Amino acid sequence: MALFLASSTRLAGFPEVLPTLRQRHVLCHTEEAIPVLTITAPQLFEDVVADGFTKELLAAAAQLGPCDVVLDLQQVKVVTSSAIRAIAELRDFIHKRGRRLVLSGVCPCVAETFHLARMVEADAPTDLLFPMQPDLASAIAFLVRSR
Repeated sequence: MALFLASSTRLAGFPEVLPTLRQRHVLCHTEEAIPVLTITAPQLFEDVVADGFTKELLAAAAQLGPCDVVLDLQQVKVVTSSAIRAIAELRDFIHKRGRRLVLSGVCPCVAETFHLARMVEADAPTDLLFPMQPDLASAIAFLVRSR
């Protein structure tokens, strides 16, 4: 399901989201009443981020309203620091609304990139900047369990 913004939206503290921004790298659906944003690009290099990836993430989150969100990364095999920054902006946006972002389906290579960027810690399962779950079902269960 592609998401579209009906009108120009200004997110407080975030760059302006363009009107009728078409989602090219992000799909949204719901599992057990929890929104899931799925990244469809297998490689999140600078060109994808420059192509509006950050705005797509924020636009999708803005349309959801205040809620916990799962970011499904199972299709992503490579990320760069600019993609991690975009995901960090999404996390900040969701947290400012008092909600949580959980990453799911993170492959070992991508997880290592997050570890190297000091965005997650391998030995600290709680209070992480980016809590990770091995798959979508686990991420949904994690959010439902900790409501």
